[in-house]
Amino acid sequence: MTNKKIFSVTIKHLNDESPDISYLETDSEINDDGTLNIISSMRYSSKDVELYGQQQVMQCIWQDLERLENYGNTWYMMGIKASCEIGLKQNKTSHLLQTLTSGGLWGIESDGDSDYFKETETDQLNELKSVLKTFSFSNKAINKAFQTVKKEND
Repeated sequence: MTNKKIFSVTIKHLNDESPDISYLETDSEINDDGTLNIISSMRYSSKDVELYGQQQVMQCIWQDLERLENYGNTWYMMGIKASCEIGLKQNKTSHLLQTLTSGGLWGIESDGDSDYFKETETDQLNELKSVLKTFSFSNKAINKAFQTVKKEND
């Protein structure tokens, strides 16, 4: 008889409560000669202006600004993490319930690619399996519990 049990496994999509969307911000100016000067940006530099042209870079900056303005309306930042409820046997009829989680991945755009979501979910579930192994759960117990994974959205 085992002294511990995995009761449930869940993959969660959660709102990112403190996202960093500053990557969408660009501070720029038009020089006296009419050229675009990138003052500060996480995405663009003056070298991009040279490589792709001023018009293309300005179009990208405007698209980023529009996206920034739509934040919280049409999209948001989220995280994906896996969790499980385990029980540590206390006596013949009761378990002490504990929640174990993966570390989670945050800063994911909610309107991103569904294949990326699935890949991240798989990575988080695999991380949770590793956590369970550190608690000495057998591969058999882990595989059985992971046959049914619930999905939750925040």
